[in-house]
Amino acid sequence: MLKKYVPDTSLVTTWDVAEKFEKCPLMVVYEFDNKHLIYVGTKHNSRTNKAKESFDAINYAFANFGIECVVTEVERACKNIDCLYKQDMSELAYSAYVAKRKEIPYIFADTNIADWIQKFDEFSHKRAIQLQTMWILNDARKYKLHFSKPDTVELAFENVKYNLRQMGYDMTLTLLEFEQCCKDDFGCVVSDENVSDILDKLQNWAEPNIKGNITNKLWAEINVYSRTPYMLEKIFKAINKYNTVLVTMGAGHFEEQRLVLEKAFGQPFYIDKFPHSKQIGKI
Repeated sequence: MLKKYVPDTSLVTTWDVAEKFEKCPLMVVYEFDNKHLIYVGTKHNSRTNKAKESFDAINYAFANFGIECVVTEVERACKNIDCLYKQDMSELAYSAYVAKRKEIPYIFADTNIADWIQKFDEFSHKRAIQLQTMWILNDARKYKLHFSKPDTVELAFENVKYNLRQMGYDMTLTLLEFEQCCKDDFGCVVSDENVSDILDKLQNWAEPNIKGNITNKLWAEINVYSRTPYMLEKIFKAINKYNTVLVTMGAGHFEEQRLVLEKAFGQPFYIDKFPHSKQIGKI
């Protein structure tokens, strides 16, 4: 009977307390039971960045290990890697693109905002409201950054509602709930004049640090309750089916998942230097 590997998700470590690794990208190689799990913790490079070390690490993995499957940090809702192929393709999409070129199966192992809202609603409706409020404020913030003028409350609200509907989720949040959440949890009376600026007034608002303002806690809980469990589910499903699996995710995800992986697969060895290599496909 084949051994089945099961993740102990109680060992997931939140970003703020996880052990950090200075080297990035970092290749972590687990050897166990005639299997290999090669985990590349990446720098979130793109093809147009001058720094392409993460691409070199991925090429090194394909060149030196008999990769049978790729698990990567791309939203599960993406139906095909072709929709991500573009000039500034990330290294995460690139790993799936190479897998497709080599006729190797690949798995998209990340969740999206619609998943996060539904997961939050399972344990706290208030948290789900706060998450949607943050997302609407972020939409308004991005609008101003792109168009150099403030968004409006109504347009930001309706744009997020529309985008969620495209993901198959009908937002039940009301405009009144959004405005009340801004007042109670984000400390301001929201208006067309300030809706695009609220998040910028919160220090390090996008960092998943449990000790901080409401946005820090929300980001941490997104990882704890949605993204990390889903990523681990896909990693373990792949390793139960294939002998040599390549995982490509941002280095912070490896830091959060490390203890889970070590309990299941033992102590790994690390590689942090990779030869320069030519990318597959035209830039």
